[in-house]
Amino acid sequence: MIQRDKLIASDAARILIVEDERIVARDIQRILQNFGYRVAGIATNGPDAVKIAHKMSPDLVLMDIALAGFIDGVETVSRLREVIDAPIVYVTAHSDEATLRRARVTEASGYILKPVNTRELQITIEMSLYRHAMEKRFRENAAWLKTTLRSIGDGVVATDSLARVKFLNPVAEALLQVSEADVRGLPVDEVMRLHGAGDAPVPDLSIAATSP
Repeated sequence: MIQRDKLIASDAARILIVEDERIVARDIQRILQNFGYRVAGIATNGPDAVKIAHKMSPDLVLMDIALAGFIDGVETVSRLREVIDAPIVYVTAHSDEATLRRARVTEASGYILKPVNTRELQITIEMSLYRHAMEKRFRENAAWLKTTLRSIGDGVVATDSLARVKFLNPVAEALLQVSEADVRGLPVDEVMRLHGAGDAPVPDLSIAATSP
């Protein structure tokens, strides 16, 4: 049974419902449609969920953890990760601790308890979609930046907040005669040495690089 609040969603995201109780699934479908979402499909088992996801490419998946069949909701999510890039929200009435531990490993975007509350459902969906969009944008920006750094003619060495090497572009690899894979994670002072006035070695490269 689902508690109902009258809420309207502005986003028409496509959502796949994976639920083996048909009455509950149809109830969730009506709620989502009232919100303004589009239902990409309803699956009652794992294999059907993967088939629908592959065909429809949903923007989000509502997944029953205790899914009937030879693969449960957690295993289904692992298979979905291979075919779609979309946030997963688990829907469950109860589950044993071992199953919950397995579910956490899949890095779901959220969990909703049955009986489903409409306000909680909408908030969880909206937050999951927003967070996924921001993460995707970050990955795209990071990929663009990495491509740009690799293509420029100067040597570039990037470090984290602890002055450990995170990135070398091809020019830096050639100048230092190392590969990024071999030195990633090492202190930058171990990878490159600078000399200051009078040919004295700079003791802390990360501080020297940020000093005025």
